[in-house]
Amino acid sequence: MSNRFKIIPALLIVSMFQGCVLFHMNRASLKKSFTVLHVPESSLSVSSRNGSIEVIADPDLDVVVIDATFTCGGSTMFEAEERVSDATLIIERTTSRTLTIRPEFPGGPRNGDGARIVVHLPDADGVEISTGNGRVVVLGLAGPLLIETSNGRVRVEDHSGEAQIQTSNGRVTILRHGGPVEARTSNGKIILSLTNDVSEPFFLRSSNGSITVTVGSSFNGRVSFDTSNGRVRVRGDDDRITRERLRKRSGYVVVGNDDGRESVIDTSNGSIIFEIANSSQSRD
Repeated sequence: MSNRFKIIPALLIVSMFQGCVLFHMNRASLKKSFTVLHVPESSLSVSSRNGSIEVIADPDLDVVVIDATFTCGGSTMFEAEERVSDATLIIERTTSRTLTIRPEFPGGPRNGDGARIVVHLPDADGVEISTGNGRVVVLGLAGPLLIETSNGRVRVEDHSGEAQIQTSNGRVTILRHGGPVEARTSNGKIILSLTNDVSEPFFLRSSNGSITVTVGSSFNGRVSFDTSNGRVRVRGDDDRITRERLRKRSGYVVVGNDDGRESVIDTSNGSIIFEIANSSQSRD
């Protein structure tokens, strides 16, 4: 059961059209904006097709502001214009307080139809994002994070909570993350930095790309490395590395106490760099 909001006059949601219609090969684009009441510490779910998704924390807001740029095709330009004018977002608040956002295209989606969605909100406790083709950006939020994109880069900054990220083609960048991480990409680099208070393990896998990880002073546990084509480099304070077995392309180190949890860095083609923050000593 959910509360469904469409583009109708109501106290809960307001919409307005912005921008111009753009024409190219029987395709038209139009930007529309929506404002929804915010429920503090609730979760968010956003899905799209053929478009990027950005979710950005803005503590100065007391509502959720959503900008969507729709692109629709048609057999004629008139049809493309008419379809993009009728395209909208379906915005619902479920009984579990999750705010869900997804595009709806007149007559159902066609090849080439898409929506780029940008969400600004005060906070969120849990974020789920999926798009068939486009980059994903999440900035300054919290709670369980799930990201899936078939083709696009992923960037996450200043998130607090467990993260699961997967892209079939694109770089994954996760900066100043506060929590355990599982990230996979079929083609692209992975960059991960953890905040100083994080001790939870991580799992990183790239089929084609280098992986760089920086951990903070609270990190403990075993970290295993494996690359089919590239070098493994460990940089950090010898006093924090209590055990190691390193080869050119594989091996492991134990940082601090070995609490039985294992982190994994694995790439089929690329170098691996593992670094303990606040140290510039290199051990190749």
